[in-house]
Amino acid sequence: MSDTLSLSPPEMPADMVRTSASRRPRTLLYYSLWAVLALAAGIYVVAMTAKPAVLLDWFPALGRSLSQPQGNDARSANMPTPETIQLRKTLIATQTEVRRLRGLLAQRDADLRAKDLSMGEIKRELEAARKSAAGPRSTATDTAANDAPNGALVAADASAEPPARLAATAPGATPAAPRTFELVNATPKDTAPTQTAAAEPAPEIAIPPPARRPAEVAARIAAAQKSAGPIKQIVRATLPVTPGGEPRSSGIETGSVASPLALQAAKPKPADPVTDPIAFGPAVVTRSQAQVGVRLTAGPSIDALRLSWSLMTDRHGSALGALEPRYVTGSSPSAPYSLVAGPLQSENAAHNLCAELISKGIPCSVDAFTGNAL
Repeated sequence: MSDTLSLSPPEMPADMVRTSASRRPRTLLYYSLWAVLALAAGIYVVAMTAKPAVLLDWFPALGRSLSQPQGNDARSANMPTPETIQLRKTLIATQTEVRRLRGLLAQRDADLRAKDLSMGEIKRELEAARKSAAGPRSTATDTAANDAPNGALVAADASAEPPARLAATAPGATPAAPRTFELVNATPKDTAPTQTAAAEPAPEIAIPPPARRPAEVAARIAAAQKSAGPIKQIVRATLPVTPGGEPRSSGIETGSVASPLALQAAKPKPADPVTDPIAFGPAVVTRSQAQVGVRLTAGPSIDALRLSWSLMTDRHGSALGALEPRYVTGSSPSAPYSLVAGPLQSENAAHNLCAELISKGIPCSVDAFTGNAL
């Protein structure tokens, strides 16, 4: 009974005791290794926090791996770099500048087209004015030619030179050259005499008769003539003159007034004035102070010259901005008006300005600064 109630710890086998004793050194080595790894990780964290540059110098591969984006961090991979941001800003600024330049070019093209249209309108108005000025003259000539029969002579430009006709009619003047005639709507015939156009008779003008004096005025004039009577003759007293002697004195003192011719003959002649010889000094040649300018272009009208001058000053304001525009006439029939700019200080300055303008494609020549204001 007692043997069954007593409890004693079970005894372990001998081989199990030996296995537990051999595991103790291995467990210590395992914990020591983990402690060393933990210490290295702590040192790494402290180094990356305090001085990462020193750690990157020791391990360059670590820096490359850190600079490359990781696949698990999509947000950091999509973030743009400063170089990309600067490149985008430069691209946006370039696109803005290109748009601005395109707008300026479009505006300039529109201005040039508007100016071309205005030039065309000015030319059309000039042509219309010329045709309207030449229209009545040609119409009158055609009408006279159509009204005249075959073989009639029509004077060419009959009213072109009225001063010459007046000078030819003056007494003692040299006869003018015969006028030229043009044969209009005529058929040449050798035997038939030339017929002259019959002039239309001038209309008769009724001239009113002169107004008569009223009866009262006539009666007054007749009464005045009757009351006046005959004109009495005035008799002047004369003295008898005896030959070879003096006239008799009648006791009346009379005076006489010498005639103007006698007074002029009795007046003594003045002596000739003494004139000293005139001495002339040495001849001095003085140059004319004519202003110097440059002749730029020519045009069919003054408005065309104004438009050309505005374009030149817009494009070449540094060279032409300080000059004054004028225009002169007498050029070719197609462009009778010429543009002159000035004044310049000397001919050398004018030549230099012309050389600069010719290099830019503008015609230029040195000329006198004359003409009317543009």
